[in-house]
Amino acid sequence: MIFFIILTSVFFILYITTSIIFTGIKRYGGKQYFVKSPAVSIIIAIRNEAANLPECLKSLSQLDYPQDTLEIIIVDDNSTDHSRQIIESYTKKYNSFKYLFLGRDKKQRPGKAGALLHGINNSRGEFIFITDADCRVPTSWIKGTLKLFKKNTGLVGGFTLVDSGSFLSKIEAFDLFFLLSVASSAAQLNKPCSWIGNNMAFRRQVYEESGGYSEHGFSLIEDQALVDAIAKGTRWRILLLPDRENAIRSLPAPNGFQLINQRKRWLLGLRTIRPLGRFLVLVSGFTRILTPLLFFVFPVVVAAVILTIVFLCDFFIIFLPARKVEYKFDWRYFIGFELMQILLAYILPLFYMLSNRISWKEYKYKVNKFEPDSILNE
Repeated sequence: MIFFIILTSVFFILYITTSIIFTGIKRYGGKQYFVKSPAVSIIIAIRNEAANLPECLKSLSQLDYPQDTLEIIIVDDNSTDHSRQIIESYTKKYNSFKYLFLGRDKKQRPGKAGALLHGINNSRGEFIFITDADCRVPTSWIKGTLKLFKKNTGLVGGFTLVDSGSFLSKIEAFDLFFLLSVASSAAQLNKPCSWIGNNMAFRRQVYEESGGYSEHGFSLIEDQALVDAIAKGTRWRILLLPDRENAIRSLPAPNGFQLINQRKRWLLGLRTIRPLGRFLVLVSGFTRILTPLLFFVFPVVVAAVILTIVFLCDFFIIFLPARKVEYKFDWRYFIGFELMQILLAYILPLFYMLSNRISWKEYKYKVNKFEPDSILNE
C-alpha cells in the first residue's frame, strides 16, 4: 500500500510539474516577411473523399496568394468514387490545381506517405504545404504560415480546430487541441516530438536534407516520421505554433470506433518517438490510469485537491493557446474530455495488445508491433 501511494504521488507530481512548465512556455515565431512571394506547392493525398472534397477545394481556391507562384496538387490514391470528377472541375477552372492519379502498382511507399511522396516528386515549390481533404483552410493560410519562418526555420506546423457539433466531437475538439498544445510546447524547448500532418509546411531543401518520405521507412504516422527526421538529421528549427491566421478547420471522426482507430494508429506510430515524447506519454498515461484510484489511496479531501490541480493544469494547457487562435471551446464539455482521457488510457493499451491491424482510407495494415518501421502486408 505504501509503495502504491508513493508511485501514485510520483506520477501526479511529475504530471503537474510538467504541465506547469509547459503552460509557462512562451510560443513565438519569426517575422520574416518575404520580399517576393516564394513558390508554394500544396499537396493533398486523397482516397474516396468525394463527400469532403467540395468544401476543401473551395477553401483552397480562395487562398490569398499569387496564383503564378502557387500550385495545388491533389494525389488520388486509387479512389473508386467520383472524387476525380470533383477535382477535375477545379483543374478546368483554375490553372493552379493539378490532378495526379496514383495506382497501387505505382506507389513507392505504403499508406499516405506513398501518395505524399508522389505529389512532392511532381511539385516545384520552394515551400511545401500539406493538408487533408476533410479540412478547410483560411484565406490567410499560406501567408500566415510563411510569416512564421525565420532563416533557421525548416518546418512550421499550425493548429487544427475540430468542428464540434455532436457530444463526441466536442470532446474530440478538446482532446486534439490538448495534444497539439503539448507538442507545441515541446517544440519550443527545441525537442519536437510529433505533429498532425494536415497543417504543416516545410522548405523543400529541408525535406531533401532529411531524406524525404522515400528514406523514412514505413511509418503509421508519416507526419511524425518527417518531424523526427528533420529534428534528428538536420540543424533546422521546427516551430509548432498556435496562430489565428494559419489555423485550419477539420471534420471530427465519424464515430467513436473511428476515433479509437485513429488514436491507436498514433499510439503504434509513436514507438519511434524521441525520449521527451516517451516521457510525456508515459507520465500522462499512468496519471490517467491512476486518477480513478485517487479516492481509494488518499483521504477524500486530498484526492479532490489533487484532481482539481490536474484539471486546472489541463485547462490552462488548452486555454492559453486557444486564445491565440481565437477558438471558443464549449467548456461545459471539459469534464467529458477528462473522462475520455481516462477511458482512452485504459482502452488503447488493450487494443494495442489484442490487435496489430490498422486501417487508413480503406487500406488494411498488419504491423509488427516489435519492429517500429515494419509492415507485414497492405
